[in-house]
Amino acid sequence: DLDMTNSIISGARADDGLNVKYGRVDFKNNHFVNNSSDGFDGDWVTGKNDRSLVAGNGGDGLDFSGSKVVVSNSRLERMGDKAVSSGEKSDILIWNSIIARSNIGVASKDLSNTDVISSAFIENRTGYAAYRKKPVFGGGQGRIISSLFFGNGAAISTDKESRIKLTGVGTARKLAAPGTEIEDERLGPVASAYGLSGGKKPRFKGGDGFDKLFGKGPGVTAIGRPEFTLPDLKSRPVGLWDPSAIQ
Repeated sequence: DLDMTNSIISGARADDGLNVKYGRVDFKNNHFVNNSSDGFDGDWVTGKNDRSLVAGNGGDGLDFSGSKVVVSNSRLERMGDKAVSSGEKSDILIWNSIIARSNIGVASKDLSNTDVISSAFIENRTGYAAYRKKPVFGGGQGRIISSLFFGNGAAISTDKESRIKLTGVGTARKLAAPGTEIEDERLGPVASAYGLSGGKKPRFKGGDGFDKLFGKGPGVTAIGRPEFTLPDLKSRPVGLWDPSAIQ
């Protein structure tokens, strides 16, 4: 088990900056930056990772196998591979986070379930990908709720084994892919309705009819996760729930 606060994992030249196996993790206010491969690798771990900066890692930012973790209020950007990788029946929730400028923002694969709520996918080559990587497993799945796609090469990608459900998601281009179910799509000029601050945090500008389209999140009241209490998404715009919580 590992509790880690106000720490920096940086400059590692091995497979991972930090690896934890078969334990509980409780992370807060940590940096996983500029490691040659993965920033953090969790194998069969449980717990939470709150208010982290995960950036500039050559492989994945956060790499999970067989794990159940809540990632919240974090910035995950500039990874050579995936910002968050969920594999081998992992169950991951990402809340109020920026997922940016990586090869793949979030990958849910090999029977993993990866939910993303009130977050922003910004300028990734692919925002969210669900697929089967290892033949012994099936595909990946997940839900994307009240989140924003901003300037990605491809917003979503799936294979025939995988499923994604999107609810109240803001996008400038229609989110069509095999195995994708879409409810309450918010299709409109995202680049006009939002601005990116110097820290790449999307700021809802409102006006010009955007209040009706993006100004309130969807009416989702429960997601079936006892470890996470979902607030009223309709009280905030689509995208980040609390930008000030992200360093």
